[in-house]
This record gives sequence, structure tokens and C-alpha cells, in this order.
Amino acid sequence: EIAQYLQNPLLPSTGRTVTDPGELLIQLNEIRALGYAVSYSERVEGHAAIAAPIADRAGFAGAALAIGGPEFRLRRQDVHQIGLTVMRVAKGLENACQAHGFGC
Repeated sequence: EIAQYLQNPLLPSTGRTVTDPGELLIQLNEIRALGYAVSYSERVEGHAAIAAPIADRAGFAGAALAIGGPEFRLRRQDVHQIGLTVMRVAKGLENACQAHGFGC
């Protein structure tokens, strides 16, 4: 699925948007290892975000939990701790969805 997606041109939203398929694959592997993704002005200039997946029972990440705001408020030295918190809350939502039979 990813390989098929990467056959199309990756259009930038900002000057920091990753448009090189090889670089994007590297970042996706890093995100999988960390368990959360971080964006600084990749989608919207001056905006930062941290997101973690919410998976269904089959392990498919059909949803995500994200927080975001101005870059100056999401300090880089706090990213890891915030990322861990976002992951923990996303996992709680994932467990609740799965317990009630919802596909997230």
C-alpha cells in the first residue's frame, strides 16, 4: 500500500514537507520505532504536532490521536515526554474502542 502511494508525486504543503520517497520511508520506520510522529511546519507553516496511532483489533491504524499548536509552544526538549503521553492516551482510547467492539 505504501509503495503504491509513493509511486505518485509527493506534493509539498510547506518548505519542510518531505517529498522524497526514500526519506519518507526512513521517517516512517523511525515513527514506527518511536510509536509516535512529530511534525514541525511540515503541513502548516509555524504549526507543530505530535500524533500516535489508534489501531483496531487486527492491528490496522485507522485513527490517530494528535495534539498540535504553534511551534514556539511545543518545545523540542519536551517532544519525547509529550509523545509518550500521547501514545499512552491513544492506547487507552484504542483499548476502549476494542472493548466496546468499535473499529477505530
